[in-house]
Amino acid sequence: MKKFYIGLMTLVILLVVSVGMVAWADVPDKMSFEGRLTDTSDNPITTSTTLQFGIHSAASGGTQVWTSGSYTVTPDTNGVFHVVLGSQSDAINPDIFDAPVRYIEVIVEGERLTPRAEIVSVGYAFKADDAQTLMGNTVAQIISM
Repeated sequence: MKKFYIGLMTLVILLVVSVGMVAWADVPDKMSFEGRLTDTSDNPITTSTTLQFGIHSAASGGTQVWTSGSYTVTPDTNGVFHVVLGSQSDAINPDIFDAPVRYIEVIVEGERLTPRAEIVSVGYAFKADDAQTLMGNTVAQIISM
């Protein structure tokens, strides 16, 4: 009976750890974005403003791979605002970042700003790129071993 109890507890612990690791490995479906709004004279806009966003495959033209709902922001005294894209019913599918380059478009009160800005990595994302291989080997190489 004692061995069965220890075996059952070990199984429960492994199950809890495994489930925790799967949850930990999930990629968030949200993305932080910060910008600065100014008028044509470069004065900061500090009033409540409606923004929309799109993620595209090219700096101009191309394919839109994600679009947001409307976000209402109130910039600070310098015109700086922050939003968490995907925090509404517009979750971001991480698969849209399978391509090497993506661009974000900002629409302010219905006016599309140009040019689109390239979305680039943050420092630690370079280390996360290691997840594509196991000790330098791709999945295809490991399978063929």
